[in-house]
Amino acid sequence: EVEEAYVTFTALPARLLARVGRILATFGKANTQHLHALPWADKPLPIVNLLGGDEGWRGDGVSIARLLPLGDTFSELTVEVFRGDAEGLFEAPSREDLAYNGHFRLFRDLTDASNLELGLSYGSGPNATTDDARTDLAGLDLAWRWKPLRTASYRGLTLRGELFRSDREQADGDQEALGWFASAEARLARRWWVFGRLESSERARDASQRDHGFALGLTG
Repeated sequence: EVEEAYVTFTALPARLLARVGRILATFGKANTQHLHALPWADKPLPIVNLLGGDEGWRGDGVSIARLLPLGDTFSELTVEVFRGDAEGLFEAPSREDLAYNGHFRLFRDLTDASNLELGLSYGSGPNATTDDARTDLAGLDLAWRWKPLRTASYRGLTLRGELFRSDREQADGDQEALGWFASAEARLARRWWVFGRLESSERARDASQRDHGFALGLTG
């Protein structure tokens, strides 16, 4: 099964960047990255419980992004429209039902060796539990990175975390679920990394159930 496949259009008016095809939704940070690009062996619990499963939120549609000038701060606004079907997350009663997502990202260098990234996300789509029932999603992602200029190939530290909220309309009553994870990854040598991740998340379909987890790892 194709995880992600799209065409990118860069020569658009108003400095827009567009992608068309099957796309990992720009909701938070970890959802946008393939597993091989992440420091962990699996996706965090909030993605699994609130964004549809192990693969997270992906869909067939259009993603449009634009850089916004904010002085020394890099900022980007992304707006996406998908078909209303997303495995484990959305289900469209008809082809006209669509899912939407928006993400606003801020990035700033704090020093020559460190930077800070902040993102806000909001998504919405049909869930077919009733004719007009929807699932609304909100997210906050934050990451701080330290990489010394002279020893960047041997030393580094990344602290990151994300907070998700799911509001799912259902015939038996709305389910409001929260989930979060926090992670630290340290570079010990050119090929050696150590990481730790702590996480907790309620379940989108039954917020009375909550899962907890932690992970420790060493890669080389």
